[in-house]
Amino acid sequence: MSTLLAYTLVTDPAPLETSTTGQAAPSQGAVYLLVSNVDHPQPVNWRTIEVGVPVGTGATDLTTNPTAITPRIDNVTGPTFTWQGAQKVFRATAHSNGSPRPLARGESMVLVLADIPVNTAEGVVALTIRENAALGGAQAVNRNTMQGLLKKAPKKLPVPDLPRNFRPQKSLVQTGSDIVLLWDGRDDLDYRIVLPDGSEQTASKGQWSPAAGTAPQRGATYTLVVSDGTQKYYLTTTVDVRSPTFDALTLTGQLTATGGTETPWVRGNTAGRKSAVTFTDDGVDISNNAGQSGVLHAEKAAVTGINTRWVQGPNTTDGWIDFTQDGVNVKNGDDKWGILHADKADVTGINTRWVQGRNTTDGWIDFTQDGVNVKNGDDKWGILHADKADVTGINTKWVQGRNTTDGWIDFPPHGVCVWQNGKHERGTVRAD
Repeated sequence: MSTLLAYTLVTDPAPLETSTTGQAAPSQGAVYLLVSNVDHPQPVNWRTIEVGVPVGTGATDLTTNPTAITPRIDNVTGPTFTWQGAQKVFRATAHSNGSPRPLARGESMVLVLADIPVNTAEGVVALTIRENAALGGAQAVNRNTMQGLLKKAPKKLPVPDLPRNFRPQKSLVQTGSDIVLLWDGRDDLDYRIVLPDGSEQTASKGQWSPAAGTAPQRGATYTLVVSDGTQKYYLTTTVDVRSPTFDALTLTGQLTATGGTETPWVRGNTAGRKSAVTFTDDGVDISNNAGQSGVLHAEKAAVTGINTRWVQGPNTTDGWIDFTQDGVNVKNGDDKWGILHADKADVTGINTRWVQGRNTTDGWIDFTQDGVNVKNGDDKWGILHADKADVTGINTKWVQGRNTTDGWIDFPPHGVCVWQNGKHERGTVRAD
C-alpha cells in the first residue's frame, strides 16, 4: 500500500562522509526528509510519521550513536519529532492527544535529522518510513515506504605530498614587527603569496617574509597559492597585531574592547549624521549635528544618580516631571497640572482641597476651614458610611434608623421627640 504523502530525501553533505577510524571526532552530516501532499486534492490527515534509522557499524547502518542526533521539524510549528529508543525510530507526532493534523495539497514540512555521527563503513543506507494517515474522514492506517542515502569515504587529495600546515611563526606580533610565514611542501612546486591588498609575491623553500618596512600595521590574512602546472591549491593563515593602527575605523555592528580604548571623541560618519560623543575631565558630552547638546537614546540606564531639571516621556505631548526646590510638579503635555497614577501611596501627609473617587459621578470630600464636607457626584450633601463612629459630639437636626420606616429622634429647642414609623407619630422609648 503506497503512502498518501510524498517523501524526498536530501543529505548534507551529499553523499554523507564516513568517519575515519582513529579520528578525534566523527564526521557529521544531516538528513532532510521533505514530506508533502502532491497527489491528493483533499488534505491528508496524518497522526504519526516514523523514520527508522539503522544503528550499527555496517555498510547499511547509518550511525552507532543515534542519541547524538538532533531531530527537528521545519516549515510547521506544533508537531514533535523525538527518538524512540525501543523501536529505533524518530517519530513525528501531530498532536500529543493523538488527533490528526491536515496537510493540504501543495503544503509540505521537513523532518530534519541533524548532527548525525556517521559510522566508518561506506555503503547505501535505507531509511524506513511509516506514516499513519488518512484522507478526509476515513480511518487512519499505517503505510510504509523507503528512502536511500549514500555514505562515502572522504576524497583523498590527488597529490600525496601537497603543501600543508601554512602558518605564521608567531601568530601575534607587535605593530611593525617582521613576520615569518612557514609551510611544509615539495620544493619543485610554484609558490606565491597573496597579500591582504591582493598583490602577489613569489616564495620558495617553505618560508616567506614581507619586505623591510612593509610589516602589517593591523591583523592581516595571507593566502599561499601553489601550482603543480595543472592545478592550483590554496592555503590561508592570519597574523594578528597586538596594537593595531587604523587610518579610519567604520563600525556597522558592535565594538567590544577588553584591553581598553582611548580616544578624545567619537563621531558618526554617515551623511547628515555627525553627532559626537566628547570625553571631558568630568564625564562625556553628547552633541548633535549642529554642535549643540544632543539626545542620548538607550533602552535601559543603570546609574547611581541623575541631576536634571525635568524628565518627560519620549513624545512632546507626554506628561513630565519638574523638579523644584520644595519637591516635584507633575504636569501634562499642555504644561498644566497632570495626574499621578499609582497603585498605592505611602506618605506622611497630604495637603489637598478635595478628594474624589475615580469617576466624576463618585462622591467626594471637601476640606473646609472648620472640617470636612461629604458630597455626592451632584455636589449635594452625601452619605458617610461607617461601621462605628467615635466622636466627642454630634450636632444634627434628627437621627433615624437605616430605613425610612424606622423610628427617629427629633431635636427641637425644648428637648427631644421620639417618633415611630418614619412619621410624626409618637414613638416609644425602651430601656433596661
